[in-house]
Amino acid sequence: MISNRYAQANNKYTEDGLDTTVPTSFIAYLDADNHYGHAMSQPLPTGKFRFLSEHDIDNLDILNVADDNPTGYIVEIDLEYLPELYELHNYYPLAPESVLITRDMLCYHRMQNLSRTDTF
Repeated sequence: MISNRYAQANNKYTEDGLDTTVPTSFIAYLDADNHYGHAMSQPLPTGKFRFLSEHDIDNLDILNVADDNPTGYIVEIDLEYLPELYELHNYYPLAPESVLITRDMLCYHRMQNLSRTDTF
């Protein structure tokens, strides 16, 4: 799901009605995919795990491995995510991370709304 923090429609069905000074607009939420359900229905690996040799890695073209290939791969990559892309991808980050959030990373608004039970 990609969502914005705020959206306002302008049409005759809204509470405020139609503002004729601006274009008519509508808001729609469409659940048009099912990534989680699809992923959960795929077969899982059950054995014969091994690390690839340096020779195997050098000759692996991961982009051309067929989706139904009997051999699957788990890859780890180093990625540089440029700071100038942060705002552009604010609502849908292309490379989310698993990080521990610390108090010094919180914005002023969040710090004002911390409860005594919030832990870090």
